[in-house]
Amino acid sequence: MITPSFSLTATERVLPRLALDWTTGLAQSGVDVARAGTATFVGSNGFIQLATANTQRVDWSKETPGLLVEESRTNSITNSDYVNLAGWNGVNSVRGSASIVYPAGLSGGSLIIDSAANDRHIAFKQFTSVAATYSQSMYFAQGTLRYVQLQLSGPANNFGVVADLEEGIITDTYTSNSAPGSFYGIEDAGNGWWRVWCGLTITAGIAYAVIATSNSATPTYGAAGNPVYIGTSQLVYAYGLQVEVGAFPTSYIPTAGSAVTRNADVATMTGTNFSDWYSDNGSVYCELTPLAITSKLSLYFNDGVNTGESNFLYNATNVLYFRSRSGGSTQATLNAGANSFVVGQTVKAVAGWADNNFGLARDGNTPSTTLSGTVSTAITQLAIGEVGVNNIYRKIMFWPQKLTTAEIQAFSK
Repeated sequence: MITPSFSLTATERVLPRLALDWTTGLAQSGVDVARAGTATFVGSNGFIQLATANTQRVDWSKETPGLLVEESRTNSITNSDYVNLAGWNGVNSVRGSASIVYPAGLSGGSLIIDSAANDRHIAFKQFTSVAATYSQSMYFAQGTLRYVQLQLSGPANNFGVVADLEEGIITDTYTSNSAPGSFYGIEDAGNGWWRVWCGLTITAGIAYAVIATSNSATPTYGAAGNPVYIGTSQLVYAYGLQVEVGAFPTSYIPTAGSAVTRNADVATMTGTNFSDWYSDNGSVYCELTPLAITSKLSLYFNDGVNTGESNFLYNATNVLYFRSRSGGSTQATLNAGANSFVVGQTVKAVAGWADNNFGLARDGNTPSTTLSGTVSTAITQLAIGEVGVNNIYRKIMFWPQKLTTAEIQAFSK
């Protein structure tokens, strides 16, 4: 955080009074994170690490580090780390321990070896589902076998994907009895590992998380949608199975014998950590990478009781807005244009406010402005996201005056 004087020269006028920069790879002073319990993040070495309760998670999973802020999720899979622990079963496969550096940075992990049978070759874990959309994810590394299938099998339907562990792409999908709300993806997890995910909406009952080995990018499917081929004792490496309610995967939640809940991150600046730099007339820069498109506030200046506020938000229609409220009434609403957010793509936005003078721009585009409305004088804190948001925050800056329209556009580039 930097705090130049309020007595600004023409040059100093464009210096921010607050400058938070997580791209340094360091936690930022003055930002408090309330989160009961531990949570994982990807460190600068590319490995999954554990953050203690109430600490910032400076995450490197998207190469450039940033503050990871996520909603609460529960991993329904017990014994998630290794496929050879209690509760895991298999058909025509041998599950065992591996000697490989796995995503948590330690030597070990699991391997799955297929048999010589002309049949399906699977390992699976049972769990009890509710009626909801589920996301299933797991880390895989290529052994002597190039392809692997990850499948979520609900009580009435299932959906699976085949991943190429050499090229890092999804090569095929399988659906049985329809797959409402289905989705999938693959992401480079570093050190030869890939995180693969798929999901769909299922009913309540007994469900299964399934891993199937395959010798083809587009296999022939047999019982319950599993690839069928004559095995030759080939193997793949596997680690970290996660099944969670939600339409996208979140950071890994390790389990050991029972389901585990990761609590939400609540990141704020309050007290003198806020009042030392805030001004009723001001401008803010926010650089973030959305991990999901949800109708949650991305950056939220407020008075603690929500009668006066200024905030960024993005909604289900994927549009970036700035809104200013005072005394319980909306004073100004600005729209930065359609397609403001794309999952995994960084957005840079600047908003400025003063009485009868508001502006908003993103990524250097033409600003949206209005010359009507008053600003609140009751703001007491900054919330970096709200409960339910899923973002990585790179930088936040604040100027103690409303920047010009040209400056707002320039700083958003």
